[in-house]
Amino acid sequence: IIIGTLHGRTPKDELEKILNNLHPDQLFVELTPLEFTELNPKKSIRDEMIFAVGWARNHNVHVYRFDRQEGELKEGITGKEPAFIGLSQEMDKVLKNYSWKELNKMEIWQKPPLVDIENKIKEKFIDEKRLREREEYMLENINKQVTQKGKVVILTGVGHLPFFEKRIQGAKPFFK
Repeated sequence: IIIGTLHGRTPKDELEKILNNLHPDQLFVELTPLEFTELNPKKSIRDEMIFAVGWARNHNVHVYRFDRQEGELKEGITGKEPAFIGLSQEMDKVLKNYSWKELNKMEIWQKPPLVDIENKIKEKFIDEKRLREREEYMLENINKQVTQKGKVVILTGVGHLPFFEKRIQGAKPFFK
């Protein structure tokens, strides 16, 4: 089961209800090694992932991280550039019109203005090769740790849903 989250905007109470209902045997979270070690929501925009780690540990669920330190920004891009921040703020304004659950439906991302903003961000700031390498790394990390027994839940940012849906055989998106 794959659940897409919206980093920094996924209500913890809603996520908790879903995790309680699913009660997975294994939970995979999109965290880097450093984020998984520190588990400090003030140092990560992925506070919902940190919350999920705590939930898993409190419920004796095996929890694993699957992301890497290196992101997918182009060489020399930090994410602090005024143009990047401007597009991110523009995206945030649009995203406020949707719930995190709605944003698990990929057709929403294909409509203006979301698709237009997303394309500008990708064109100016994202290194497609790094993005592919990152997603392949994430998939490899999951495959190394997943067991064939029990229920497996993968929590990832909604932007990675299409990749995982295509590449994980038998994967079931939770909100479809």
